[in-house]
Amino acid sequence: MGCMTYVCRKFGEWMRNISQTFRESYPMYIAEFIGTLLYSMTFAITTYPIKLEIPDLTSININESYFIAPLAVGFIVIAMIYAFGHISGGHFNPAITLAVLIRKFITPIDAMFFLLVQFSGAFAGAFLAYAITYDLPYIEPYVDPSTKEGIEDFRCVLVEAIYSFAICIVVINVATTDSQSGNYFYGVSIGMTVAAGLAASQKISGGCFNPALGTALSVTNSLRDEGTIEHIWIYIVSPLIGAVIAGYSFYVVNVAEVEEAAKMVRQSEMRQEIMQYQ
Repeated sequence: MGCMTYVCRKFGEWMRNISQTFRESYPMYIAEFIGTLLYSMTFAITTYPIKLEIPDLTSININESYFIAPLAVGFIVIAMIYAFGHISGGHFNPAITLAVLIRKFITPIDAMFFLLVQFSGAFAGAFLAYAITYDLPYIEPYVDPSTKEGIEDFRCVLVEAIYSFAICIVVINVATTDSQSGNYFYGVSIGMTVAAGLAASQKISGGCFNPALGTALSVTNSLRDEGTIEHIWIYIVSPLIGAVIAGYSFYVVNVAEVEEAAKMVRQSEMRQEIMQYQ
């Protein structure tokens, strides 16, 4: 009976903490939802295959999305970061949230709400793209139109994990460190990393680097007549691998800052102990 009382009390305290956090932090969640929605919608529309064929020149068959998508997605990420970075940090990506959580720059409760609104925003953006274009957006490993052979899963996992790592490590180092505090280039550096990754990997994995976006576009892919959801794990697992490596690499790359923070914590604890004895 006493154990049940303890569990109920702890659960009540946990729920009160969540409720208080939500009341204090809901502007951040709204910002993350809007930013992820626009990111998802832009990605879904611009990465949809659009062929540009020039008559009488049969050797020229260009997929416009290979040029448009990196620019459009990179610019929308830059714009959303500058719009909402001062409110929520401008994650718009569960992989970034995980990396920042490992770096201890966000609380677990806020991270949980971030994930919820990011996935909601990604789905909302994907279906808005469908409402605008009447084409179901999707993402899947590239398939060679001449041979009908797809890219191997391992190659997709590798490129998604590498560029997710790159994005997360850039976010951590330009937006969460004391040495870079107050800089004005953080949005551009993050957005251009996303653009570079998409340009490099669009013909391999699709260039997602975002579990929320990958989940939404895999689900919409399953709604297509010829679509499938079998590749969804690639777009969830790979970015999280990159995020975990990036999050822990902060403690290796920024040794001086980590040691300085630990020193300040020790000094604060010592001051508190001295005040208790006075």
